[in-house]
Amino acid sequence: MVTVLKKYFSKADVTTVLFWAVALGCVYFLALPLVELGTSHLRIVEAFNIDEGEFLWPLSEAYSRGDFNIGRYDYGLWYYNIGLTLVYFVGLFRDVGDQQIIQIMRLESMGFLVGSAWLFYKMGRANFHKIASLGLALSVLLTSVTLLNYGTMLHPDTCQLFFIVWSIFLMQHFISDKKVYWIMAASASAGLAFSTKYAGIALMPIVSGLLFVYGKLLFMGVSQKAKLIVLGLISLVWAAVLDVSWISSQITQEAEVVATMLLLVQIGRVIFIGLLCFSLLGLFQFLKALEAKITILGSILLSQVLALTVFMGAFFLSSPQAAYKLNFLNGFIYVTNLHKDGHWFRDDRGLLGWFDILQEEHVLGTFWIGLSLLGMLAFLWVKRRKKDQINGLLPLVWILVFLGVIVLRVKSKFPHYLIPIIPFLIFYAWGFINDLIGTFARRISIKRRWLLIPIMGISFFISANNAHSYKNDRVEQFKNSDALKAGEWIAHHVQKGDFVLADKYSYVPALEGLSHVTVFGIVVDHLTEYDPDWLMIHPLVYDRFLDISKREGYLYGEDVFDERNWIYSQLLANRFEGYKQVYAVGRVKVFKRNKKSAPDFSRALP
Repeated sequence: MVTVLKKYFSKADVTTVLFWAVALGCVYFLALPLVELGTSHLRIVEAFNIDEGEFLWPLSEAYSRGDFNIGRYDYGLWYYNIGLTLVYFVGLFRDVGDQQIIQIMRLESMGFLVGSAWLFYKMGRANFHKIASLGLALSVLLTSVTLLNYGTMLHPDTCQLFFIVWSIFLMQHFISDKKVYWIMAASASAGLAFSTKYAGIALMPIVSGLLFVYGKLLFMGVSQKAKLIVLGLISLVWAAVLDVSWISSQITQEAEVVATMLLLVQIGRVIFIGLLCFSLLGLFQFLKALEAKITILGSILLSQVLALTVFMGAFFLSSPQAAYKLNFLNGFIYVTNLHKDGHWFRDDRGLLGWFDILQEEHVLGTFWIGLSLLGMLAFLWVKRRKKDQINGLLPLVWILVFLGVIVLRVKSKFPHYLIPIIPFLIFYAWGFINDLIGTFARRISIKRRWLLIPIMGISFFISANNAHSYKNDRVEQFKNSDALKAGEWIAHHVQKGDFVLADKYSYVPALEGLSHVTVFGIVVDHLTEYDPDWLMIHPLVYDRFLDISKREGYLYGEDVFDERNWIYSQLLANRFEGYKQVYAVGRVKVFKRNKKSAPDFSRALP
């Protein structure tokens, strides 16, 4: 292994060595401290990141059983299958518990972030000066705090990003030399992205578009008869699989999108039956008069069908659990329906809402957005007559396709939903820097690298400093956590048999005889059902219900909002019947019941 690395780096140029040196330094000095942070117990994990806690439970249970039955399909399972494989491997050499599982999964996320940065370095080398390519890769790795955050989290976003970038990178290779294996590999990578998070399916329209443009150049050495036979056989399989009655019987979710999905299945089946008929007519010489056109059309259609088949094949091979009873369809419908109106509150801001998020400094910031827009305009203007235009356009096409999907279908606005396009915006920003410096260097007769080196150095210093500050902030946030302090206090005051009802993001220690439930907002039904001895409330939850003007946009009903608004207002004023505030740290508050019998809260509801 050492010999192989020596051989590789002896041939690599300075920028390659510098990238890997920075990447390894980033893992050691930035990722490792965050990977270990707050992993001593699952309850602590849940207090800081609900998603991580919800993902860790099924992974831990699957490992304890010795299988891969994760049992969650709201995302694809490729990221989790890779992580569990690593967990089983580590388990061959040492004991593995929840702490080790989450650390392995977080390191996996960081590995995919580094891999994505490396792919952008390679993509940059095909378009920019090598110094600008290094600057691009380091910016992808360090500039966005959102990327760094999810690169040190048990979450599939950086895994999805890696396969999206790889797919587009392979498409660029396909445009360059028109070899069929490049576009099929791009389809497979798109399938792996889809197998990670369902946004990966948005790559397939781009693949299909490229095949409509270049598909006639493929399979030139294959006979017309062979192409028609393969096309017919694949179409026959797809027509058999796309059985609406069977697929509808596997769907357990109820949502508006189900009818649309079944309609698309029906349309797909008709298309494949049509392709089967086309193949048979061509084979039996019924279309002999159109033989020249059929040759071209056959290549285009075959390449389209093969790309779709490779895409779905990669998906099912990487997430075989999702194929069972079409579990992935139910997960896809659930996620689509979950975010169609917003998260908790209706959000109709559309594209401007996403742009507002993108402008936030921890996501990307106005400086990088401005550079990326200039880079896109410069590319369209300067390279509009060059042969590599389509190649360089691919990242822009992806940005537009992805934005179209989330604007039309995703109303829940979170920064990490933009991770699939953030690095591509940075790509165009560095494209602008590369072209601008190149033009200026030619005018003053100086080599471009002498201008790019200080710019890259300044960019790296600023990004690295911000990343270092982010790491320190995360560590300090954990050390000074009000939720942890409240949990430690309650651990010394509860009695065996007590029940704690707590907001999400609260830390309830795991003690023998102590029961608890965490909820996204307390309602009267929780109080009557659990009859809690203790209440813990957290500002990340109760702040959502204090502004009465938000009630009309609350997706779970105005009555529920009013109920939560009343409960939290009463608790914060320490006037809630039956409970008294006994501890507060920051804005996290703990209440103890005054008497054993539960009050009749329904009488006090507004």
